[in-house]
Amino acid sequence: MGSDKNEEYYILFASCIPVKGVKRSVIIDTERENMFFISNEMYDIINDLKSQPYIALVEEYDVESTLVIKNYIDILSQNELGFWTTEPNRFPDISMNWESPSVITNAIIDINKCSAHNWDDIFSQLEELGCKDVQLRYYFFEELDEISRVLNLLDGSTIKSVEILIKYDRKITKKNLEFLTDKYLRIKTLTIHSSPENEVYVMRSRGNRDGMGNIFFVTQKIENNTHCGQINEQYFVLNGINVFTEAKNFNSCLNKKISIDCDGSIKNCPTLNHTYGNVKETRLSSVIDSHFQSYWHINKDQISICKECEFRYVCTDCRGFLENKYDKPKKCLYNPYTLTWENDFQEV
Repeated sequence: MGSDKNEEYYILFASCIPVKGVKRSVIIDTERENMFFISNEMYDIINDLKSQPYIALVEEYDVESTLVIKNYIDILSQNELGFWTTEPNRFPDISMNWESPSVITNAIIDINKCSAHNWDDIFSQLEELGCKDVQLRYYFFEELDEISRVLNLLDGSTIKSVEILIKYDRKITKKNLEFLTDKYLRIKTLTIHSSPENEVYVMRSRGNRDGMGNIFFVTQKIENNTHCGQINEQYFVLNGINVFTEAKNFNSCLNKKISIDCDGSIKNCPTLNHTYGNVKETRLSSVIDSHFQSYWHINKDQISICKECEFRYVCTDCRGFLENKYDKPKKCLYNPYTLTWENDFQEV
């Protein structure tokens, strides 16, 4: 701190956004994809410092509390989360609005051995809706040649990324998987579920591709759509203001999502019961009405318990397996009232 702070304010960088929980708060650094814990008292002080100078604020506190505040601010500055200024009005908060030109931004397609998806038609319909990201979930081992055939249909497509989950088989080799992700640059992640051990292969062979093409072996057995919906720290999403603002305004899982289950039924998500017809007879565009979109608008500020959680804007969400669609996710491991994580999620 300088010699004269009578007219100085301390404010956070616009990309560093504080979020208050019932027991503690966090600062989400959306630019550097990091998170810092602070007390709720410090959250209130940070807000107060935007509208009154530091000296005026600390006059309301005793000497010991003032030292605590100064130490907090020093830590924030050391971590490059905020700065001093005499002109706070020149640094407004970043807009919390979110919008997308796409009718649908992302899709999940489930596949089992009985599935008979018309991939060419499905991809074409998703393109018409502006979909950019697709997840293909194979609940069995599918030959890599068949996956290649499906991916070839995306040549010239506006769909920009594909996540693929397939079941482990002993014939799978790391070399073959690397060949697949090297050949098809749309592959965002390739996850081999039901594996004998957990392993991660970070693909660095293609230069800067924003983390695209990484290969994950996971021991989790994913046999059907009931295995999704888990909520824990490893699924927190910190990459960018766009993700944060979407979660603040809309449902962090279902907003602008469409799903096709193993039988071709069209849903908001494969875990939800309600269907909107079958893709074999029903156009995807014909189901995007107000009823289909109702889940899009259930954000964490409306959900029981979640609305008091400090992680609510970086957390994933699941509206499946619930009796009340405004309840906390069934498989959430976190308790914001005790600041503890449970050992395992609740089985459904």
